[in-house]
Amino acid sequence: MRMMNKVVVGFIFKENKLLLIKHKKKNMWLPVGGHVEPGETLLEALKREIKEEVSLIIKCREKPFFVLREKGETTNHYTCKYLSGKIKIMKEEIKDFKWLTKKEVNNSKLCREIKRLAIKAFEENMEFDDEGMVK
Repeated sequence: MRMMNKVVVGFIFKENKLLLIKHKKKNMWLPVGGHVEPGETLLEALKREIKEEVSLIIKCREKPFFVLREKGETTNHYTCKYLSGKIKIMKEEIKDFKWLTKKEVNNSKLCREIKRLAIKAFEENMEFDDEGMVK
């Protein structure tokens, strides 16, 4: 039996703006994320990926707001809050980054699925007090 591939994605918010990165290989704007390593929890993997890819310290909602299961892969989408750090992008994987407001996301040329999830993340983020948050 094949192992289920696990992926985590973080929609990171700072002052009501969402961080998106321009992924080199896929050549599209995406939230930060990556694969879960053996022995890691989903949240450990997410924090590690965010630290590696953009050098930020974040806190996340304990439960994903959306889970996508397809072709032997499960992707867990989380809302996260920026805590500290200055963005330094991992140049091997990332071309660029930008912080977007909800209006900018709505008016952007993001792929349909990413735009839909980003809007959902903004809605989640609005209810986002510090309850259900883990550092």
